[in-house]
Amino acid sequence: ITKTEGFKNVNLGNCYPKSKKEFIQYTKEADIDSIIKYNEEAVFVTVALHELLGHGTGKLFVRNKNGEFNFDKSNLKHPFTGGEISTWYEEGETWGSKFGKISSAYEECRADSVALYLSCFPEILSILLPGREQEFDDIVYTAWLNMASAGLKGLLFYSADTKQWGQAHIADRYAILQVLLEAGNDFVKIEETEKDGKPYFYFTLDKSQIKTTGKKAIGDFLRVSEIFWY
Repeated sequence: ITKTEGFKNVNLGNCYPKSKKEFIQYTKEADIDSIIKYNEEAVFVTVALHELLGHGTGKLFVRNKNGEFNFDKSNLKHPFTGGEISTWYEEGETWGSKFGKISSAYEECRADSVALYLSCFPEILSILLPGREQEFDDIVYTAWLNMASAGLKGLLFYSADTKQWGQAHIADRYAILQVLLEAGNDFVKIEETEKDGKPYFYFTLDKSQIKTTGKKAIGDFLRVSEIFWY
């Protein structure tokens, strides 16, 4: 059904956990307050955009057994080269069959990146959270902070012995974290310190750079990843 109609999605808003201060790690006090206050809205925005416009958009370019394409091969141009599309899937091939184990993590990474990028547009937030315009910046900040810090915390689910991630969403958020770290301008920083006499670190994300450094980094990442997905 996803090839012709699209994805079916649900919102489990009544199941979102409440953030508790004692369970929030590696985060400075001011950011903890933001997470506690806006986590529910931030999760709602990212999940909605992840499911509806992340998983729910895009299609595989396919040539059927009769040599016909499901896209306009003559007029659709490659966004990097400006030339015609030169690769596609053959009939019966799927994203999963071609890329195996990495396919799930890659698709989750695409959906989460879409969610972060589109969260920067107030027009979209006005649809999801009407009447909350004065809080948009704080909600988006919490959403980005949650996503990036999840990549760091997800290291607990990586096996150094097998070089495997325990879950597709965790692998995708680690990849997004690397993109944001490589964005530069100290947009995302990991500050080593001590706490209670033991080594510790704080994770920070510059709120003022989300719509500049952050948006550009995720946008560039999406353009590259979309080419391989299609």
